[in-house]
Amino acid sequence: MRERRNAGKGDGAGMMRYLPILIVLFGYGIWGRMVWKREKGTEGTGFWDSALRYTIAHTGLLRRIRRVPGAKDLTRLLPWKRREDAAADFVCRAGNLLIGGCVLLTVFAGLAAEGKEEMEPGPVYREGEGWYLGRGEPGGEESIVDLSGMMDGETIAFQAAVPNRKATGEEEEALFKMAEEYITRVWLGTNSGADEIREDLNLPDGIPGTGITVEWEREDASLLSERGVVWNRGLPADGVLTEITAVIRFDGCERRLIFPLRILPEAADPGEESRLLLEEYLQEEALGDPYEEEVRLPDEIGGREVVWQPQEQGGVPVIFGFLLLAAAMPVLFRAKLSEDMKRRSIQLDADYPDLINKLSLYLGAGMSVRTAWGRIAAEYRESLEQGRNRRGRRYAYEEMRLTWNELCIGVPEEEAFERFGQRIGEISYIRFGTLLAQNVRKGGRRLLELLEAEEAQAFARRKENARREGEKAGTRLLIPMIGMLVIVIAVIMIPAVWSM
Repeated sequence: MRERRNAGKGDGAGMMRYLPILIVLFGYGIWGRMVWKREKGTEGTGFWDSALRYTIAHTGLLRRIRRVPGAKDLTRLLPWKRREDAAADFVCRAGNLLIGGCVLLTVFAGLAAEGKEEMEPGPVYREGEGWYLGRGEPGGEESIVDLSGMMDGETIAFQAAVPNRKATGEEEEALFKMAEEYITRVWLGTNSGADEIREDLNLPDGIPGTGITVEWEREDASLLSERGVVWNRGLPADGVLTEITAVIRFDGCERRLIFPLRILPEAADPGEESRLLLEEYLQEEALGDPYEEEVRLPDEIGGREVVWQPQEQGGVPVIFGFLLLAAAMPVLFRAKLSEDMKRRSIQLDADYPDLINKLSLYLGAGMSVRTAWGRIAAEYRESLEQGRNRRGRRYAYEEMRLTWNELCIGVPEEEAFERFGQRIGEISYIRFGTLLAQNVRKGGRRLLELLEAEEAQAFARRKENARREGEKAGTRLLIPMIGMLVIVIAVIMIPAVWSM
């Protein structure tokens, strides 16, 4: 008897099919971390971060990185980094999630293919010089398999029914024993024992997952139906003795199992030509020797050569999943970027009155705008370095540090202040930068007065924003309040309805 080499036996073929993809992805990450650390002395934050940064730096992508969607917004979100570095961070974040998603998709696809191969009959496979089709084990129903062959240069696909292998004597005895154990376990149904039959019996007409059939013979048909329904109305108190017989049939053989029982009275409460040719040949071959574990597929039929093709499972869904994941990543990142920009705008609005207040205090103390600006930027830098700034990096003060650096390298004050407002992009900061630039350009003694007016308006806007956020929070609280109201109504009404 030939040893069966079916991938459906749980030999790991489904997972091994996708193993090269995992090896390539993890090898790419390990290689990138090694070369990047050798060149820069550091590693990226994500597993594939170093590999992605090395690829960007050595493939010319760094020169085109400014065209990446969202690079301008990322520059505003990361004002302490160059625009190229900010855009590179964006690409690396997207690449890390994309490759990580590919790894998870590959693992899930391999596990799904593994499970599918264990449940389904094996596909057409080649062994030596011939092609074979695995047959099911004894006791199961015949398998419907998809076959694909080529005759005279034409690909022919069809379905064929392949009977399971016929059981040997020992296998047949084991199947009958399994059937008897199954019937003995389930025939009583919800009854407590054979001496106390009050409820309907559970008389199966077959053994699930096998080709075994069961027929039931009743000693007294007036007490039991063919389906096991008990007719016990009007019986004497001590019940009636009877018996049923399970006739178990499989592959022309028969066994009988007798169950004596006592029924008690009820309780108080109750390519057409080629396809046909191949199908005919396969059916004849399948039925030729019922003891064989596999069917030898023909190399030719009627002088016409047949070339069989092995079946690949799961490739197209995985590729489609990769493409769908890659297409969804830009959309998800744009949504995340938009959310981060909203948080940035809220933070800028919250810091604006404090910034104006600090600058007004220093100007009132007799400092110039340049000196006051440098003092505020230095205090912020010291608070970060000494860990006194619990709120973390603040976008407005980071932009002030950048403007101070420009002033230190010789950028004119007028230009530096205008660029400050343009980089932030918020209307209030643009107006603030323009106000400082006009003061430098035209000179004036009313700057402190104008800043105090701007500070008053900024605090008024902060109060309005706080009121608006409070209203939004109150609206969101209506949802749990409505849910509690529904629960209270249900607690009151349901008992009232039941008592009617």
